[in-house]
Amino acid sequence: MGVESINKNMIRYSQCWEDCDTLLEHMKVEAGQTVLSICSAGDNTLSLLVNNPAKVIAVDLSAAQLALLELKMQCFKSLSHDQMLYFLGARPTQADGSAPDRLALYGLLRMELSALARQYFDQNTQLISKGVIDQGKMERYFRIFRKHILPLVKSRALVDELLRAKVRNQRADFYRRKWGTLQYIILFKLFFSQQLMGLLGREKCFFDYAKENLSLFLLQASKTALIEQEPAHNPYLCWILTGDYGAVLPHYLRVENFEAIRRNLGALQLRQGNLNDLLGEMPEGSIDSFNLSDVFEYLAPEQCRTLAKLIVRASTPDGRMVYWNMLVDRKAAAFDPQHLQIEEDFSTSLAAITKTFFYKRLLVERVCKT
Repeated sequence: MGVESINKNMIRYSQCWEDCDTLLEHMKVEAGQTVLSICSAGDNTLSLLVNNPAKVIAVDLSAAQLALLELKMQCFKSLSHDQMLYFLGARPTQADGSAPDRLALYGLLRMELSALARQYFDQNTQLISKGVIDQGKMERYFRIFRKHILPLVKSRALVDELLRAKVRNQRADFYRRKWGTLQYIILFKLFFSQQLMGLLGREKCFFDYAKENLSLFLLQASKTALIEQEPAHNPYLCWILTGDYGAVLPHYLRVENFEAIRRNLGALQLRQGNLNDLLGEMPEGSIDSFNLSDVFEYLAPEQCRTLAKLIVRASTPDGRMVYWNMLVDRKAAAFDPQHLQIEEDFSTSLAAITKTFFYKRLLVERVCKT
C-alpha cells in the first residue's frame, strides 16, 4: 500500500503541525532563492514567502491539500487580515464582533480559484462554513480529544489555569499536582495510541516503519513542552486544548507577515504528484532550500536512498534541507554521506525548543557538491 495509495481527495491536515518559527530559523531562505516545500496544509509554505524568494514550489500527492493552499492564497489576495482570520476559522468573530456568513466571503474568492480547487470547495461547502482550518482529519481528531476526552478528567477552569503564565518551577509543580494525574495519563495513552491515531487522525501506512510506542512518546514530549515552555505562548497547544490560538497566532497568520506574504504570492507554484517525479524533472542544481516535512518517515530505506540522491541532483552546490522525524530514525545523510552533511541534529532537546511536540528530531542538512 504505502503513502501513494492514500485518498488524495480528503484534507488530512488543515493546519501545519510543524513549528514554523523553528523551520524558518534553520532553512535560512534568502531573497531570490528557489525553495521546494511539501505543501501539507500550506501554512509553512506561505510563511516561506516572507523572505522574498524568487520561487517556492509547493508539492503534494493530495489534490485536496493543494486546493486548501489555493484557498488560503486567495484569502491573502482578496480579504483583509481580519476577514481572513475569521473566514479560515482562526477567530470566532471579526474584530468588530460580527460573524458574517463564511459562504458569502467564499463567494468573493471562488472565481479566482483554479477550476479543480473551486469544484472541490463547491462540493464541500461545509468545510468553509465551519471554518476550514478545523476541518482536516487530524484537526477533527484533536477536536474529539478537546470536546469529549479531556473533559472527562480536566475541567475548562483547569485548562485555563494551565494556560496562565507561570515560571518553570510553577509549571512543573502544576503538572505534578494537577495535570499529570493517573486518570489523565491512562486516557491520554488510550486516545493517542498508534491504532487510534492511525484510524482517526493520520493514516495507518504513515506508521509502517515505526518501532517506538507512540502514546508513550507523545506523553513524555507533551509533558516536557508543558513544563519547559510557556503554554500560553504556544498557538498549537492552545488550539488542541481550546480550539483557539490564544494570544499567539501561527507565523503565517500574524498581522506583521500579512503584507509580505500577499506581495510574494506570485512566487508560489503548486504541483500535484510524487516528490521523486518532481525532483527528477527539475533542472540540475536549481533548488536552494528544501522544506521536507517528515517525508523520510514514510519511506523504506531503499526509497530514502533514491530520494536523497534526487535531492542532491536538484540542489544547488550548497543547498539546505530541513525535515523532521517523529517515530522513525531517518537521516538523509546516512543514504548519501558523500554529498549530504548534517549541520544540526536536534533530538533530545527538541520538545523544549519547538512549539510542536510531535517530533523526536529536527534535522538540518547541507548538500556538498562541486
